[in-house]
Amino acid sequence: MPWCPKCNMEFREGIKECADCGTELVDAITENQSHNSEVVRLETEENAQKLIEFLRYSKIDQTSYSYDEKDNAYVVTVNEKDVTEAKKLFQAFYTAETEAEEEAAKENPKSNQDAASVSTPTDTSDKDYEEDEYSYETNKDDNSIKDMKTTSKSSSVYVKKADQFKDLRSTGHLFIAVGIVGLVVLLLNILGVLSFYQGYFSWIIMGVLFTIFLLIGLGTLKHSKQVEGQISEENTLTDAINEWLEKTITQEVLDSVVDPQEVDEINYFKQTEYIKKRILEEFDKDLNDSYVDLLVEEFYNSHFSN
Repeated sequence: MPWCPKCNMEFREGIKECADCGTELVDAITENQSHNSEVVRLETEENAQKLIEFLRYSKIDQTSYSYDEKDNAYVVTVNEKDVTEAKKLFQAFYTAETEAEEEAAKENPKSNQDAASVSTPTDTSDKDYEEDEYSYETNKDDNSIKDMKTTSKSSSVYVKKADQFKDLRSTGHLFIAVGIVGLVVLLLNILGVLSFYQGYFSWIIMGVLFTIFLLIGLGTLKHSKQVEGQISEENTLTDAINEWLEKTITQEVLDSVVDPQEVDEINYFKQTEYIKKRILEEFDKDLNDSYVDLLVEEFYNSHFSN
């Protein structure tokens, strides 16, 4: 397939010149391009081009897309070192595009009935980032878009240690209760007091089942004790980060990272990513991403959300 060495874009057979930069196309992919990683698969070439422009605007220069005839999709790729950042940028792009489509549909619903819109992921080749994957496909009602946004935002929600402990403890107690009650009922059946289960085979099967329930409950309670020991440490870290955010992140600081020409969704993404980056630099780059995202969201919503 013809390839533009400057724009890193693949073209269909028969095209000799890049439509974007005018560079003569080549037949082979260069070594640098061969190390590109897939970001997302899109349904239309127009959407692929728009995403490419957005990524380049966001300082990810080695971007390209190609057409996959087998999947009937346009595959957007970037240099493998930029793939994580590109996937995050696509989330902002995804939100902005769907918001724009919803607004356009409200203003002129008839002309937007057949428009291509942003959707949830289908499949990409980069399995290490499955939870961040998205793609385009045709949607026929606005409610599906809203549902997909909810899914994409909540797929990696962090649960605080205190809440984890409560959930694990209640789950453990439930399994233990079911296991004990089941074994008692089984014993009464064996003694002839009850007749729910009859025969050695039934007794063995139910005995194994209720014993498993009991073991699961005990194991869950043991795990809850481990989580309980981490609550104090997490609370101390959370208080330290929130105190630092109060002193460091002001409205003036966030205003310095926004672009007045961009839509609110993209500026929100830039601001929250800036806060997250500062937290990781100040405290620990190995902090759980979902944990930091939760702190950023809580801080932003309580201080800057209108």
